[in-house]
Amino acid sequence: MSDSNATKRPEPGLVVSYWKNPPGASYAHSLPHWVLGLTLCGVCEQGQPDGKRFLMEKGDFGVIRANTPQRWRALGKTNWHTIGCIFDPRPHWISWLNWEEIVPGFMKLTLHDLKVRREIRNGFFRAYRLGKSGLPDATDFVYNAIENVILSANRYYQLGGHSEYDPRVGSAIQYLAENLSSPLSLHEVAIHSNLSRAHLAYLFKKQVGIGPVAFQNQQRIIRAKQMLRMSFLSVKQIAIELGFKNPKYFSACFRKVTGVNPRQYRRKRTSGIGLLTMAEQN
Repeated sequence: MSDSNATKRPEPGLVVSYWKNPPGASYAHSLPHWVLGLTLCGVCEQGQPDGKRFLMEKGDFGVIRANTPQRWRALGKTNWHTIGCIFDPRPHWISWLNWEEIVPGFMKLTLHDLKVRREIRNGFFRAYRLGKSGLPDATDFVYNAIENVILSANRYYQLGGHSEYDPRVGSAIQYLAENLSSPLSLHEVAIHSNLSRAHLAYLFKKQVGIGPVAFQNQQRIIRAKQMLRMSFLSVKQIAIELGFKNPKYFSACFRKVTGVNPRQYRRKRTSGIGLLTMAEQN
């Protein structure tokens, strides 16, 4: 990619860039690094040199694995603008980018949710500015910003952003996931999604497999499991944090899903790492 706007390389393995490619620009190569990019405007055809191609348009987030042969070409009458990075992932990033491939070596996520798109775009630009800042800790800040971009993209993917959901269902999923501490009624979610309660309930269950309220409860238990493993909060505090005003009800819901109560789950999952004693004293 032509790139007159690359950051100073903060350390081997990560370069954040803002690419501007005119119509007709093309390139074929294979990099020994991963590539992330968010298309800001314009259209690009990407894919393997002698294989299947696909389009990258405004709002598309792309991931290319290291050593993937690739060819891209800017289409249309306007420049193809992309913000992204060329990088060597930290080990724990790999599992966050283990998505379904649209073409071998290529992954694509269309960010229909404008809030998520802005979040990822702003994260890239933050990393871009920090990489040029010359600050003593620029490397750590850049890696932190890119890690947040990857986490945001993976969260959207895991919540169904990769699927052909009705955009209103996708909006409902995001709204439910962002309000785990405030259990929402079907009426509230329907208003947010600009649907009637009956239509939302029908579409949501058809596409997700369970209803909106059941989905939020499912996500609350998933979050509770994370908090039990990784925080010093007591079971009561976790229950309150996730909107279960009654710890006994929280324990009953947790047991129904996992087969054990929260304290049993924590003992099993945190044995030997020092979390248990401090948490259970609270």
